[in-house]
Amino acid sequence: MNKIIFPNAKSWKRVLLYLYRHCPNVYFESSQISFWHDNHILAQDLKMRGSDLGICIEFLKKNELMKDNVPPVNTQEYQNNISLTKKGFDVAFELEKQKRESIEKRENEKKQFFTLFLTLILASTSMLNFAIAVYPEYKQILFLVYSVLIFVSVIWIWIEFRKR
Repeated sequence: MNKIIFPNAKSWKRVLLYLYRHCPNVYFESSQISFWHDNHILAQDLKMRGSDLGICIEFLKKNELMKDNVPPVNTQEYQNNISLTKKGFDVAFELEKQKRESIEKRENEKKQFFTLFLTLILASTSMLNFAIAVYPEYKQILFLVYSVLIFVSVIWIWIEFRKR
């Protein structure tokens, strides 16, 4: 009975995107070295074990995301270049697009938090100025409350940045 092995989602995507970005016809297996060897150049470039790379390549081929340009032959010498299929190219393009959108979303969130922080400072400063104008005798206490509010705001913003 053949055991079906699936690569984890992250590894087959890594292989697909790497081939998409780095001209897939450059990589091949030959009679001297297959994708299953740890010292295959693609396995080294991706910092993967050969067995993991082999599983990913087989998974990509079976799902028609990648194809052999020359079917392997049982002779002494052969070289089998791999390339992305149209479907593989489209999937890789979508993965790149999702990654780019995710990065843009994170950058926008950071900008929004920074804007929120500046708004908190401006609002706090306005409230401090108003309170000092109304209650000048409590100037030191009001400034202390203002400082604590700004400190808490900075800590909160820092915590939110670290979460993302």
